[in-house]
Amino acid sequence: MMTSATHAAWMVVKSVLVAALVIATPVIAVVVAVAVLAVSPLPGAVPDPLPTSEIRPAYLLASDGTPIATLRGFELSLPTQASDITPQVAAAVIAAEDRNFYQHTGVDVGGIVRAARENLDSGGISQGGSTITQQLVKNRYLGGERTFGRKIREAVLAQRIETEMEKDEILLAYLGDSYFGSGAYGLAAAANIYFAKTPAQLDLSETAMIIGMLPAPSAYSPHVDLPQAEAARKRTLNAMRETGSITTAEYTQAEARPLLLLGRPSDAGMVDVNLATMVMPLTGSDFGPFPYFAQYVEKYLVDTLGEQVVYSRGLTVETTLDIGRQTTATELVTDLANRSGDPTVGAALAAVEPSTGFIEVLASSTSWEQSQVNLATGGDTGFQAGSSVKPFVLAAAMERGSPPTRTINAPTVYVTANGTQLRNFGGASGGTTTMREAIVNSLNTPLLMLAAELDPNVVAATARRLGVTAWGDDRAYGEVIALGAYETSPLQMASAFGTFAARGRHLAPVPVLRVTAADGQVLIDNSLRLPDQALDEVVADNVTSVLTDVVQRGTGTAARLTRPAAGKTGTAENFSAAWFVGYTPEPRRQCGWVMSTGSGPCRRSTG
Repeated sequence: MMTSATHAAWMVVKSVLVAALVIATPVIAVVVAVAVLAVSPLPGAVPDPLPTSEIRPAYLLASDGTPIATLRGFELSLPTQASDITPQVAAAVIAAEDRNFYQHTGVDVGGIVRAARENLDSGGISQGGSTITQQLVKNRYLGGERTFGRKIREAVLAQRIETEMEKDEILLAYLGDSYFGSGAYGLAAAANIYFAKTPAQLDLSETAMIIGMLPAPSAYSPHVDLPQAEAARKRTLNAMRETGSITTAEYTQAEARPLLLLGRPSDAGMVDVNLATMVMPLTGSDFGPFPYFAQYVEKYLVDTLGEQVVYSRGLTVETTLDIGRQTTATELVTDLANRSGDPTVGAALAAVEPSTGFIEVLASSTSWEQSQVNLATGGDTGFQAGSSVKPFVLAAAMERGSPPTRTINAPTVYVTANGTQLRNFGGASGGTTTMREAIVNSLNTPLLMLAAELDPNVVAATARRLGVTAWGDDRAYGEVIALGAYETSPLQMASAFGTFAARGRHLAPVPVLRVTAADGQVLIDNSLRLPDQALDEVVADNVTSVLTDVVQRGTGTAARLTRPAAGKTGTAENFSAAWFVGYTPEPRRQCGWVMSTGSGPCRRSTG
């Protein structure tokens, strides 16, 4: 007669074999299952829960060692109660995570088969097949070790727990233990952090967002990646519709309420809860006197290390911020915006050290209390950079053998493939000019012709290598790329011009030098990075020569210094933004730029 442990073991072997049969031969499947059980003895009883992780803040230091900010997570101070698991919450988690929850006994053989088939079709691990009970076991008893033996133990314990706990108790324990991103441990903490509500007060759309984060809470947090959180919300709503837990009408009404972060300028006019699903801003961290920079560092750390490490390991974060330059830059851009007399105008400046990629300045004229959107990193959508992108066309042409002295016979009016007529700024006539003079005087029609000749996608690829990562390879570009018609960010432009300054060598911009955990483990050390040769040295030097002429005798004379300087001006369409991107070639120090948005000062800008 089988004992309960033997029966549980056999059920696990059966589950493993069924899944293995989908992706392997029967003999291999049997050998794998038996071998794993041989080296992974089955537990005689449910083990004690894993110890709760200690929550310790991360401390940010400027480049000179001055403390500038503290990053804090949230402890699980709001325990999840049985009353928090409303029918709506239960329906959402079951539809999204485990549709056979009330039918299986801890392991869902059908779910394993579906997951195996999905993984086989996708060529990777796209489906896990774990039940809610298995995930509870992983969270509470076993941890996240990714081994086949751990999966076997997880399945055995899941079946044992099903004999000791009611289904509703399992559901409560799972939602009480799970991590929901942004430092929220447990459903009650998630409801409070994201919506300032209890779980019972959540509406359908809010519930769907929170439950949708469970597969990847750090990545799907709306504070980290709003589009990912929105996609997860919609997947959960669709799952609830498919299982019949909500009607099509309920789905349609909830799906039409997109996520918006409270306090962003893009939220203006959308604060009515009937029109959007409003997410509260994260207020746990103290961003100190340089909040935009600290916010950027926090996102970098979370993207690199994950939230649980950032908020629990007691990190010392040595940032690349130069306090003196940051303070001066903030005063400069604030004065620039104020002088416009237009409250809708904002200005920003970034500075990157070309030889290291270290971000020394991220300055914005906006008040942190007024808006948490960082203009220096492009805000929500980025900005058109106007003629400041023309050096990318020049670099692409020189890579293909055209010297700066090459002549171009350009028309007064350039007609694009879709019939749009484009002219030089101020109505300057066409005629014969060199590539150098076209850049120095910021002529449009010669650069449009050159971009079309090269293929605009080639220009985009060149800019991408240099640092304009917003110009991805997932879309086609037109010749208007030469006029900065596609959005980027000031930080990316600073990085790209820094590549010119570094003679073609590129290092992605980073805000952190080194990160050390409280136990002394070094988690990040960006001092060890080696640059890529993104552009030939001779080409980069020739671009610098041309950009030096821009400052000495072209559209950038306002930026002249007592030592050589190189750069390029730019004005976006309809004067919506004015740019200057520049650097000092000798010594090769900073790559910085100033940008303003709005209609005020930009109307006095050219080039």
